[in-house]
Amino acid sequence: MFKFFKMNYILQVLGKFNYEEVSYDIENKEYKCKLASEALQAHFKEYKVILLAPESLVALLAEDVNEAIELLKRPNELKERIKNEVLKNNLLKSEFKIILIQSIGSYPLKANNNFTINFKNDVNNVVIYLLLNFLEELKDAEKIIADTSSGHNIYVSSLIEALRLFLAYCKLKNYLQQPRINIKLSFSSPIERSKENLYPINLYDYNVKAFFDFPVKEKVELLSKNASTEIKKLEKKYLKPLNAIISSGRLMFNAIKYNVPLAIFYIELEKSVEEGEEMLKEILYRIEEEKSIESDGKISRIALNRTAIVNALLSLALTSSIKEFLSRIPQATIKNIEDSFSRLYEKVGLGINKRFLKRDLSKIKIEEDWKKIKSSSNDPRDFFAHSGLLKPFIDREKIDDEEILLRYKPEKVSLIKKWLKNPENY
Repeated sequence: MFKFFKMNYILQVLGKFNYEEVSYDIENKEYKCKLASEALQAHFKEYKVILLAPESLVALLAEDVNEAIELLKRPNELKERIKNEVLKNNLLKSEFKIILIQSIGSYPLKANNNFTINFKNDVNNVVIYLLLNFLEELKDAEKIIADTSSGHNIYVSSLIEALRLFLAYCKLKNYLQQPRINIKLSFSSPIERSKENLYPINLYDYNVKAFFDFPVKEKVELLSKNASTEIKKLEKKYLKPLNAIISSGRLMFNAIKYNVPLAIFYIELEKSVEEGEEMLKEILYRIEEEKSIESDGKISRIALNRTAIVNALLSLALTSSIKEFLSRIPQATIKNIEDSFSRLYEKVGLGINKRFLKRDLSKIKIEEDWKKIKSSSNDPRDFFAHSGLLKPFIDREKIDDEEILLRYKPEKVSLIKKWLKNPENY
């Protein structure tokens, strides 16, 4: 289970290496620093700084196109060069980490303006791969401050958008539990040439609304556009088991939404949510490996299907939350179902489900009343109208003086799953 605890982070886009020291003001305290992230860290203490470094910074480091190309082929070496340059220019005094992010546009080499590095890319790629970095690097985050005072607008916008998706993912991952992550955006006034002014840094809460809805309605389609035959084969290989996980997650979601709580105990995942996420990441990493780096300094990437990727990630997140909720119910007794699902329905805004569930469970509690119930129909509309608790579908077992265990008849389970795939068709 994806848990959030302990760590706090400050994120800032690195736009260049020759920042000069200025005075920042945070809550009436002055800090002389070259980067706002250092001022924020000094003020709020228990935060780690992560610099988001566009790969286009290679244009400030390489002596010629050949060196730039070699660095772009070896991203870890490029990250190390960037880190060394940050240290050389005393941009940060405390420990920090570098995340390399994709670039867009043309950048002349600082050492020779006759040569240009040209990144043919899509902003959706920048956002998606930054999101993947966040899923890995910020998985233990409790508080995040994202500074917007430096860097090209397209990278700052990508940072904000990737954080929005990350926050939605985090909320859905813990939707039925208790989300615990706080994100703030920090803004400062534009730095003037004189550098003599005091520049206030203001912080604002950054939040998104996560709705109880299942993003993937049918299945995940191909994740890339104009990909090679090899990539398409890889996608098809992984998308089949990935879609199986998501299909089971959607069944569990439908069992909650359409008030058939007993059914959720009969839905199993062929593979874990974590395995599904790894399959998705494997496809995306392989797509990135297919980027073209030409001798003239042109870098081209395969465009991603952002909607498909985001919906898949968010669907896996919600599936994980439902599985976590289910793992806390030891067995499908009347008491456990009524208590657990009543709380769940209140949390997700399905109060009417709670009323109907209580009504239908009350008919099963007393054995004499249960025996008096005439065998009802096999009509799916009656099934959904009575919380999936029609007499022809269930077995009732008294396990002690107070507890009654409910089960679906084995021969009915496949039919119930069929109905849950598209409840609105009935």
